[in-house]
Amino acid sequence: MANWSTSIAGAGGIIGVTRAVNAKPDGYTVLMGIVSDVVIAPRVQASAKYTYRDLQAVAPLGTSGLAVVANPELGIRSFDDLIRRARAEPGRLTYGATGVGSLPSIAMESLKKMTGTDITFIPYASASKIATDVIGGSVDLAVSGLPALLELIKSGRVTPVGVMSRERDIGNPDMAAAGETAALKGMDFYFWTGIFAPAGTPEPIVATLNQAFGRVLAQPDVQARLRDLGVKVSANATPAEFGRFVAESDRQWEQAIANAGIARQ
Repeated sequence: MANWSTSIAGAGGIIGVTRAVNAKPDGYTVLMGIVSDVVIAPRVQASAKYTYRDLQAVAPLGTSGLAVVANPELGIRSFDDLIRRARAEPGRLTYGATGVGSLPSIAMESLKKMTGTDITFIPYASASKIATDVIGGSVDLAVSGLPALLELIKSGRVTPVGVMSRERDIGNPDMAAAGETAALKGMDFYFWTGIFAPAGTPEPIVATLNQAFGRVLAQPDVQARLRDLGVKVSANATPAEFGRFVAESDRQWEQAIANAGIARQ
């Protein structure tokens, strides 16, 4: 059997998802989809003309944290520090995140709503540019996926404020979770990645794909490598179980987007 793959990128992942949605449901097209593209984009971007229901959930891959980091000179080392500073100096602090309606921007706008604070949003096209500007001091905070920030945190070039989830990141237990802060109880934002096929893919094919990905993720060396990258491998789940997880994620993000006041563009 030949193994082949084609990576379709662009438009924040929308092009790739659209290609998968419109593909023949024969098992030869699969999508490695992230929460941003599968459930968030259809709610905030008019160009995403699909919903998660147009895909068949196959298997979960992993989750990774959403982190807030600060310029070390600010002295902001926790969510409590951040909230106190933002309340004391409304509108003075700035944060960078990729694009209006991105997962990081929705999460940070939710934090502002929950805490009654005013932190100025600076949209960026590139996550790496945000981190560079935080180090240089032209923006105070970066909100981005934890894997992209780990080396900067370890080197001390940025100060970790914490991860924007209910619980601490399993691979980085020294970083506080937002849920530990009284004003942020219930906050639970993170990235997830999974495998999808076009809706209508026959059940036996879906089951075969699920088992194949499950075998790969069960390998200790794969788990170790992903852990080093800041990714927690998801527990093995059936397609139906993963489908229920995706549906619940969609409901959670629908509420988060509404609470943050982010309109579809």
